Amino acid sequence: MSENEAAEAAAWWRTVLGEFPTGVALVTTTDEQDEPMAMIVGSFVAVSQDPPMVGFLPVAGSGTFAALQAKRTFSVSVLGANHEMLSRAFGGRAENRFELAEWNTSPAGDMRVADALAWFDCELNAVHEGGDHVVVLADVRDYGVGDGGGGLPLLFLRGGYGTFAAPSERFDASDLSRKLRMVSRLRAIITELAEQHGVGVLLGALAGESVVVLAEASGWTVGEEPREHEEFGVSFPFAAPMSPALVAWAPEARAKQWLEGARHLIGAVDRAGYAELLEQVRKRGYAISAGRTMIERFDEVIASKGHDRAELVALWKAIQRDHEVQEGSGALSSLQIPIFDEHGHSVMEIVVTGLDLVGEAELQRIIASAFEAARVSTELIGGRRDPGWDAVTAR
Repeated sequence: MSENEAAEAAAWWRTVLGEFPTGVALVTTTDEQDEPMAMIVGSFVAVSQDPPMVGFLPVAGSGTFAALQAKRTFSVSVLGANHEMLSRAFGGRAENRFELAEWNTSPAGDMRVADALAWFDCELNAVHEGGDHVVVLADVRDYGVGDGGGGLPLLFLRGGYGTFAAPSERFDASDLSRKLRMVSRLRAIITELAEQHGVGVLLGALAGESVVVLAEASGWTVGEEPREHEEFGVSFPFAAPMSPALVAWAPEARAKQWLEGARHLIGAVDRAGYAELLEQVRKRGYAISAGRTMIERFDEVIASKGHDRAELVALWKAIQRDHEVQEGSGALSSLQIPIFDEHGHSVMEIVVTGLDLVGEAELQRIIASAFEAARVSTELIGGRRDPGWDAVTAR
């Protein structure tokens, strides 16, 4: 096998294995000078209940494993979603990696992550060769669970980190009920905006892992009658680049959820690019959707009752391609303007649709009216506008 063929085979091997999600654990021991050493593993596994045994598969020749083999004791900390930065630091051997967590110490002197989901104090039992890795079997001397501070389990899939989508923990029914009560106060505002400019206007809000349309108004007409518009109740994944107005003025955890939503759909995310997108949204005071995909395909796919994951993946990839050239693309689909809660966070969004044929002068009038609608809506629900948004939209 040539060098190029070997490289291609190795890359394909990693790609195929990347479809299998693994948990993430930190294995810790000390060297001969009692200095801590640690390695991130995705191969930690339970081997036996009686007697309790575990195992993992480090790379042959690992310096950390050599120290572990010499000492014969180690601890395993199972990491949660809140430990992603810690995992990246140890995976990249950052100099300050041991400063990024609080630690407990086992009776044998091995460090454990204080808020790990679970921990195991181990003693080496056997080591077997396994190609370019070794198979480590260990007896468990003690074990326990954490206090929940680590969050849901941290997973590694397709070259990136993620976690479970757990509706029972992420979906807040009382929060959705509160938003629905807000809608009754805001319906007249979006109706006035729609009729004033002859556009469609929606109210969108985050509900668990989805963005849901909670209300709609149409200023479009067919003859003398309002045109039928059936967006109410439609939902779509909360995943970048869609609905950045719900992220730009929100806690950091929501931005992470937004990015992870996209990564779960298509497997990779341009984090730097989306950070720039959010900054652009903050500077403008509103978000835009543009491109032929949004105009021609989005509503059809999202509104269909039978759309499957493959359809969503194809749709999101097309949206991301359009997003790269959406500024100045000449195919504006919608505007999204935030409504703020009492903490100054974006809690809902006013979405103005049907803008692909609107001229520049009328578009500026629509933006001004939408800003005013967002201000009035925020006041009506007892919210507090973000000062930065206020400064931008007052220009």
